[in-house]
Amino acid sequence: MSVFWISCLRLSLLGRREFEMRGLFNYYLSCCANTLLQTLNATWELADILEKWKSAGVRAEDNVPFQLKRILKMMQEDLPHPAPHMDFLRCLDRNRIRLSVQHDADEVFLSILDFIQRQMDDRTLALEIQNLYKISVETQVQCLECNNVQTRDSHLLSLPLHIKDDRNSLKDCMISFFEQQELRGIDCCFCAQCEAKTPTKQSSWEDVQKTEGHHYRGTAYMLMYRKDPKEDNQQPDLSG
Repeated sequence: MSVFWISCLRLSLLGRREFEMRGLFNYYLSCCANTLLQTLNATWELADILEKWKSAGVRAEDNVPFQLKRILKMMQEDLPHPAPHMDFLRCLDRNRIRLSVQHDADEVFLSILDFIQRQMDDRTLALEIQNLYKISVETQVQCLECNNVQTRDSHLLSLPLHIKDDRNSLKDCMISFFEQQELRGIDCCFCAQCEAKTPTKQSSWEDVQKTEGHHYRGTAYMLMYRKDPKEDNQQPDLSG
């Protein structure tokens, strides 16, 4: 399945910062990177954190967070012309996200977050950026044969949402992602009590107590909409 839409959901009880989108030229199939840049630009906390980073000693041409800091700053300037982001694209290319290749948006997004963790020398700020997108999830698996329940904590950096014909609103897609699933056949899970793989029911939900700042500040969700190959004409309804 291919990613065809990316949106940034901003949740905050303290209000939102207004921003305007500045255009980007499409170079060498850069539409995926362009869309990611516009989404990252909408997460104003990201640019604020990058501005705190003292990046004087880095190799600018090879450093993804340095080039990201630079282009986000230019995208926020009030100029009529598209922002020049060729240096950012060349930097991605030097880090093996090649020009002239159609990339998966989710993979590029996660790669950029990984470059931030590996290429920023300020670990505190790097982790602060990761926490902007970190979503704590608790998954509960119940064996259908002995009713034994196992719970696992994990986290996501993006939400892969699937669009269906009858449930295509943003709210419906998120509910579908977290709804209970019955796992059978090759999807069976190992039950410690039965000591074998058994049919199970799996439920997942966001652990708001562990998702940092979820109710108290702007939390950025990267939503990756994936379309079913049978639903080529289906479009997401972002009205709520």
